[in-house]
Amino acid sequence: MRPATDEFGWLPVSSQPVTVEAASAATATTTSIALVLSAVDRWTERRAPHHLAWAVAFSAFATGSAALWLGAVLGWTQPVFKVFYLSGAILTVPLTALGSVHLSASERTARIARNIVTLFCAFSAGVMTAAPMSSPEDIDGLPRGSDVFGALPRVLAAVASGGGTLVIVATSTRAIVRALRSRFEGRSAVVGGNALVLAGVVTLSASGLLNSVLGEMTAFAVTLAAGALLLFAGFTTATRSGRGGQPRGASAPGVPNPAEPDA
Repeated sequence: MRPATDEFGWLPVSSQPVTVEAASAATATTTSIALVLSAVDRWTERRAPHHLAWAVAFSAFATGSAALWLGAVLGWTQPVFKVFYLSGAILTVPLTALGSVHLSASERTARIARNIVTLFCAFSAGVMTAAPMSSPEDIDGLPRGSDVFGALPRVLAAVASGGGTLVIVATSTRAIVRALRSRFEGRSAVVGGNALVLAGVVTLSASGLLNSVLGEMTAFAVTLAAGALLLFAGFTTATRSGRGGQPRGASAPGVPNPAEPDA
């Protein structure tokens, strides 16, 4: 017999103790926590703003993944789904893009970008807090944003995912091209790390849109875990490279520039 719902939630997704969705969400959560700790460690050592931006971005990703994990195991409630949607679908990608801008752009441009992203995140948090929700059609799976939210939250998710991904793709592609044209120790690791992080960010962006388009919880959870693993692989690959001769801006979003001891 299914438990009754209340005014704050819906029915559980599954009564099984372990599901593919729960396992994938757990993988994404633990991987993103590792990314947070790695970024925080680098920020405390070097005090570079891009490390701080990435630490905040990975924290948002970890929060969204944990909310997905909770929803997969215990069932979705309105507060849990709002946290999931805000952290995962709206905040993660623009915060990651901000780190890329801090690394590759001028200080003035980075300051403007930081102000814009900060205002966008604050506005989005306010919208999601106050946004009314309706009961989804499929209460046994991952709710679709189009089924439970009005237009504004979904527009915010689309702008955050699309705009942030464009910034990251542009800066990461530029970094790969510059690294391929340069000659320095560890160039292959920088290129490989850039490619992995770029693939991870694109995968995460696709998973964020998948919720609004398809609402398939298994596919979403697996995609989320895959994106987290790609990010972690890119982060660790690039940071294993040497520290010689690389131009500024030649590292990937989410990956410190290995040629800059103070980066």
